[in-house]
Amino acid sequence: MADFIANNRDPIISIIGFIITIAIMVCQFKNARKEKVTEQQRVLYIDCYTSVEEAIRNNDLIFDSDYFESIYSFQGRMKLIASGNVLACYKKILEYVFNIQKQYNEYSNSIDPHENLNNYEDVINEDTGEEYEIYHGNEQDDNIYAYKIAEYKENNKTQKDELKKYVDDLRDLMRKDFGTDKYSDK
Repeated sequence: MADFIANNRDPIISIIGFIITIAIMVCQFKNARKEKVTEQQRVLYIDCYTSVEEAIRNNDLIFDSDYFESIYSFQGRMKLIASGNVLACYKKILEYVFNIQKQYNEYSNSIDPHENLNNYEDVINEDTGEEYEIYHGNEQDDNIYAYKIAEYKENNKTQKDELKKYVDDLRDLMRKDFGTDKYSDK
């Protein structure tokens, strides 16, 4: 055996060097792929958090369906690259905002004079036979509706505090994923 090693020392060293090179390349490839996912995750987290946090700065935004759509737009990417804890917290925020908007829309529709069928009259054009509706609401009804909506939003701002708790939880979980959880603004 010693003669075999002595006679084949250079090829053995070359094979060992080749194996080590392959192992190093595999590790570098895995690290590069992990860094790429981490960078994509970082961008997603920042974009998502920034969108979610907007409702904290703008109290009425939580009642806007476009707000829900903007934060919901992250769901596919969150399912792919977010950690399980971040994804669960994100889903809680979606559910919370959805429920607030559902309650708001139900209330809004129940008092909206444009949703009240009694404010419409079906009319048939005698010349063309075409059927259409005429709205018989008035400006006072619209003003009362606008006042009640503003009052509803004002009375339900307390929900913002609960949303802030969810947003803070999301921020803390995202920080934990990046190892920056030791920095806190609490």
